[in-house]
Amino acid sequence: MNDLDDLANSIATWEQVVELTPNEHPDRPIYLNNLGNFYQMQFQCLGDIDDIEAAIEFQLEAVELASEGHPNKPVCLSNLGNSYQMRFEHLGDILDINKAIESQLAAIRLSADSVVLWLNSLGNSYQMRFESLGEIDDINKAIEFQLEASELPSDDQSNKPMCLNDLGNSHQMRFERLGDETDIDKAIEFQLKAIRITPDGDYHKRVYLNNLGNSYRMRFEHSGEITDIDNAIELQLEANNITPSDDLEKVMYLNNLGSSHATRFEHLGHTADVDKAIEFQLEAVMLAPKDHPKKPVCLSNLGTSHQMRFKHLGQITDIDKAIDSHLESIELAPDDHPDRPVYLNNLGNSYQARFKNRIEKVDIDKAINLQLEAVKLTPDDDPKKRVCLSNLGVAFQMRFEHLGEMADINKAIESQLEAISLLSGCNLEKSRNLDNLGICYQMRFSRMGGILDINKAIELQLEAVQIVPDGLLDKSSRLNNLGNSYMKRFERQGDLTDIDKAIESQLEAINPTENSHFDKAKCLNNLGITHIRRFEYLGEISDIEKAIAFLVEAVTLTPNDALDKAARLDNLGVSYQVRFERLGELADIEKAVESHLEAVRLTPKGHPDESGRFNNLGNSYMMRFQLTELITDINKAIESLLNAVERVPSGHPDRPMHLNNLGASFEMRFKRLSDMGDIDASIKFLLETVDLTPDGHPSRPAFLNNLGSFYYIRFEHMHEMDDMDNAIHVFQMSATCVTGNPYDRFRAARWWILMLHSKPDPNDILSAYQRLIDLLPELIWLGVSIHRRYQTIRDDVGNFIHNAVATAIAANRLELAVEWMEQGRSIVWAQLLHLRSPVDLLRKEHPAIADRLESISRELDVGYACQARVGESNQAVASLEEQAQSHRRKIRERNNLLASIRLLPGFTHFLKPERFEVLSTVAQNFPVVLINIAEQRCDALILSRAYPVLHVPLPTFSMELANQLYTVLTGSLQTDGLRTRQLHRATAFASSRNDSGLISILETLWRSVVHPILQEILRNILIGVATQGLPRIAWSPSGTLSFLPLHAAGVYLSHDSSDKIGIYDFAITSYVPTVTMLLRPNPRVHTAIPKVIVVTQPNLPGFVRLPGTLEEATVIESIGEGQIHHLSGDQGTRDAILEALKTYNWFHLACHGIQDLEDPLNSAFALHDGKLLLSRLMGTTIEDAELAFLSACQTASGDKEIPNESVHLAAGMLAAGFPSVVGTMWSIGDSDAPIVVEAFYKRIWHEGIQSGWRNRPDAASALHYAVQELRKHVGDHNIIRWAPFTHFGH
Repeated sequence: MNDLDDLANSIATWEQVVELTPNEHPDRPIYLNNLGNFYQMQFQCLGDIDDIEAAIEFQLEAVELASEGHPNKPVCLSNLGNSYQMRFEHLGDILDINKAIESQLAAIRLSADSVVLWLNSLGNSYQMRFESLGEIDDINKAIEFQLEASELPSDDQSNKPMCLNDLGNSHQMRFERLGDETDIDKAIEFQLKAIRITPDGDYHKRVYLNNLGNSYRMRFEHSGEITDIDNAIELQLEANNITPSDDLEKVMYLNNLGSSHATRFEHLGHTADVDKAIEFQLEAVMLAPKDHPKKPVCLSNLGTSHQMRFKHLGQITDIDKAIDSHLESIELAPDDHPDRPVYLNNLGNSYQARFKNRIEKVDIDKAINLQLEAVKLTPDDDPKKRVCLSNLGVAFQMRFEHLGEMADINKAIESQLEAISLLSGCNLEKSRNLDNLGICYQMRFSRMGGILDINKAIELQLEAVQIVPDGLLDKSSRLNNLGNSYMKRFERQGDLTDIDKAIESQLEAINPTENSHFDKAKCLNNLGITHIRRFEYLGEISDIEKAIAFLVEAVTLTPNDALDKAARLDNLGVSYQVRFERLGELADIEKAVESHLEAVRLTPKGHPDESGRFNNLGNSYMMRFQLTELITDINKAIESLLNAVERVPSGHPDRPMHLNNLGASFEMRFKRLSDMGDIDASIKFLLETVDLTPDGHPSRPAFLNNLGSFYYIRFEHMHEMDDMDNAIHVFQMSATCVTGNPYDRFRAARWWILMLHSKPDPNDILSAYQRLIDLLPELIWLGVSIHRRYQTIRDDVGNFIHNAVATAIAANRLELAVEWMEQGRSIVWAQLLHLRSPVDLLRKEHPAIADRLESISRELDVGYACQARVGESNQAVASLEEQAQSHRRKIRERNNLLASIRLLPGFTHFLKPERFEVLSTVAQNFPVVLINIAEQRCDALILSRAYPVLHVPLPTFSMELANQLYTVLTGSLQTDGLRTRQLHRATAFASSRNDSGLISILETLWRSVVHPILQEILRNILIGVATQGLPRIAWSPSGTLSFLPLHAAGVYLSHDSSDKIGIYDFAITSYVPTVTMLLRPNPRVHTAIPKVIVVTQPNLPGFVRLPGTLEEATVIESIGEGQIHHLSGDQGTRDAILEALKTYNWFHLACHGIQDLEDPLNSAFALHDGKLLLSRLMGTTIEDAELAFLSACQTASGDKEIPNESVHLAAGMLAAGFPSVVGTMWSIGDSDAPIVVEAFYKRIWHEGIQSGWRNRPDAASALHYAVQELRKHVGDHNIIRWAPFTHFGH
């Protein structure tokens, strides 16, 4: 019957038979039925609609003529149903499929026996109606009838394969609708059976191969199992190979094969796949006549493949062809075509892709309108609805990204949420939708700053990543986007964990991505940006090196005609700029200029990022000018920055920054050429910058600082007092801003102070100093690492605090001077001791409030505006006013939160500096002497019961002299090997050694510092006061005086013994790094003998042997009445000691101490399993601690770069909770330590027994008398041996 001539002859013959047969003849119905069947066959061959119309006409007459009991009526009904089914497939009229089902049901009801083909055909009709209407009941019935057909026993098995195939198709469709994995597994199972029992050469085999391939592709899209998509392609390729090239059925086989290649490309990224997809789909389109029912879907799929290749290779011809194909598919599909929403959605996707490349608003508007229509046309229970909603969400997101309308990002989130609500199961589609929603939340966070949005983004993207199997490119995309969200949160909150997770995610994203895949360059670009951010935070040179390497590779992999090329070159240029700022290498700034120039060249005119790229180019020229001083560079910088300003529209949030940079470039040229027009231009542009930047904007202080410095520069040249007044006013405005980078505001306060010296007014200067000191907690914030806080103190605070205190003293504001001195030195120490306890207590009692305080403080500490902007492309940013409002809201929220905390019981003074009234209470038992060493003067301020503050000027001492004494001391100790990097405890000193340097230092300290202070204490404070033994004095020095042995000051070299005198003869002395430390409550009253942990390291590999440490332990054990626990050698590990500190309240450590002058926090005790670092001790809190005796080398020497911070091992023990600590200023003799230890513990144990251990052990007195014992053994003249022992604390 495949021969059309034979078919035409048969039709002619049966037409004659029908014509010759009367209506009442009993066989006429069967003749009409046969004639209809031949027309049906001809329709299948030619597709002529008239043929199927004729078939239905004759078969309908046959049914009407056949009486109810006619034996052929069921056959006629079944065949009529088949014809209705065929016409429905061709025309899509729902009435036809309804009539098909009605006829086929009637045929089955009238038949005595179930007929396999009839049941199967009825199932197919239900399947077709399900495809059209989406009623789940229809696909359930289809499966029911097809399953019955496939299971019917029959001698004739020829129809079995067809039934199994059709049953598999129905399970496939139900899977598409419901997402139940069992359906797709059953589809594959039944379709495999159909193929296995179908002989080669059978016409239907190619159909079954094609359908099974579709099922494998669907299962792959659901689960990501790569073997499934490989199987799909293999089967569909076979189906195509066995189908004649002129057979119209080949149209869909080619289309489906192309779709499988496209799917594999989308997930694995092999370019050959997308090329083959286009090749096969183009062949399908060419083969299908214009009126072929599958031509629209073939065109739509071809367009989608062109779009994929465009995203991969960036060839603009591909996206244009994609849009043309989609437009033609819509034109060919009637308005009521069931797949019209899909075609509209796909066309919208292509407009999205072209918009991303060309940034033409008309494209994204078309995309949104098309996808809105697609959503509207798709029933809620159609699975395609969620796809259309998700793509609509992406379109809204893209428009927001480039135009910044908040309504768009809110609609994007709404669409994505609705798409997810329609999902069932956990598959690749869900992963994609979760990721899209996460991106939307991330973008809204970038605009509005709501921390809940970025937290939600990360939560969604983490789930999206977990769904995707390893090895798929989907995983790379998800990981990349997750990394971006982590970085966004890091930029806001400054939590280093987030940026580490960002890099970890983005590195993992790169691994499965081939170089040829379009996502590789994108991932590398983002990874490079993240490394830049971490470098800016940590300063690790390896981060900027990696950033450059990743960005170079990203640029290399990006095609020259891709729009992203310019953005990636721009980012590469920024990375070179950043490295240049760190290392100052000319090659880096040359490469930065080169990259920015190329980025500008590749950026289309009018592109939203054009102004930003000109700005970055101008900045790189400015940096090169600073190195080369070539006038051409600064001229080019000005030219580029003028271009940037001209291209940024009024009201754009980047305009102030561009104006600021332009002003800076004119200032640089002024410094070179002294053309007053340049400095005038600088001031003009900065005035506009400040005018455009609202109060509360985080960049306002930085802009004001530049304006102030430009006024001052003009003042230096023109000597116009108006410029000086303007400079002072502007710096005051900057310093008193409530938002912005604390460093910028602190810097402004410093300049404000320096300017005021030109027209001194004590009140004004005191106000400026007060502002500077008020800014310290923000500048040296508790939320960053201790190392970074010390670095800030070293680099930025300097001597300003000493000068502030000196200014207050000069103004006779002594109580204010005490407060400032306390707030401005041992800053980190105060944070650890004074602030940590209430913060910990707040977290313990009100954890949610503590978490919110930490979170908002982080948000205010990071994310300030920077000159060079890096990113994938132009992104919508908050307006200047929105940014300012956001920061003002956070400031108000933090202030309100602190106010509410201070209303809580026990938190009245939470995070407030102590007032003088509180500080003065520390001197109830003994005087506390604060010594300020400033550039202009040196003074002592004595706190005592007798006087609020006793001021003692030190006119013969100076900062310069303190520094000289420190240099002599360190030189002497270095010469004697007592302060070297590889430290050891001194074992012996020659009796003839010359201590002249040290003796001279101690005499100078006595005459210029200690004696004048002691005289005032004895004359005004201790006069008439009865004391048992010597009185107690606590020293709290500043500057390099902190490193000098005030406790040993005296005259030790004199021919007349009566002239020998020293502090040891008059007082017992201690040191306190901060007065606040003495405010800590005394340990609870004990009535039990203290528990002592003793740690000794006599034979530590790599260090000098210390046999005397065992002697120390023996002495303590003999005194301690069984309360001693001794850890020696390999027992004394870091973990063992930290664990022991939880239960022992006295701690004696006899070992080598290591002072790290490069990084004080790495100072340590040398133990059996490594170093017990100061940083670890400072992070440890020890309950009920009382006493620590550090019988080690230089445990009380700090860092000369931050002398006011007392960064040494003794301080670490104080921070860990020990109120009383014995330490050493330099290395001690191994034979000397046991003498001091024995005398110390005998005295302290004797006093404890006498008091019943009710009082705090007087460690200061015990050490004083123990050192006296050592002096008896070694002689007063051997100062180097007895002077290192010092006491800290109570």
